[in-house]
Amino acid sequence: MKNVIVMKEPAQSTECERRMALSADNDTIVSVTAKRGEKGRASLCDIADTATEIAAEKLGAGELEKYPRSLPQDSLANEDACALLSLDALGEFVPGVDAANPYVGYGNWTCKWSSTTGDLRVNLHFDQGRQPDSTDGAPTRLNGYRAFVERWADDERACLTQVVYRSYPDRYGRTKAETLQLLVDGSFPMDRLCRVSIELARSATAQLRGAA
Repeated sequence: MKNVIVMKEPAQSTECERRMALSADNDTIVSVTAKRGEKGRASLCDIADTATEIAAEKLGAGELEKYPRSLPQDSLANEDACALLSLDALGEFVPGVDAANPYVGYGNWTCKWSSTTGDLRVNLHFDQGRQPDSTDGAPTRLNGYRAFVERWADDERACLTQVVYRSYPDRYGRTKAETLQLLVDGSFPMDRLCRVSIELARSATAQLRGAA
């Protein structure tokens, strides 16, 4: 662990992030993010700190084994989150957005943009897990993809659009899904936050290569 530098990002209401860098190679960053997927009161930063401690021990112990499995050809993981939203699309809905300098997450599976003139933020990321349904928000369709729109958990300042990219059976035969998630937060009325979330998700899904 002595070779690993841990950086603590400011806590947010919907997530808590820790970033790790190898002291010998500061261009390599590993992120650990705890997110609130359901309503609850657990401390996200306590969870992130525990996971970071375990990961830092692994990183500091030496070279990691390579992941042996290749990704399916139709996996959302083959897409680039940052490439799905154009400068024009971001500029239309996010005033003063710094579109050319997003925060890029691991594997280009997460991309975050912020306004330079206000507190509006956009977080586009890919996820894997339970298949969303009508309990996850108001159903709609975006470019043929099923999507669900909801106020994010207990946060009055965020709106989430979940887009089902593809469904697949896991190793136990349960139905899982890869999803594109577009979270918008800021001090705007909820109807505006959700409109921005939906329209940016619509723009992003138009760039996806997989069939809906």
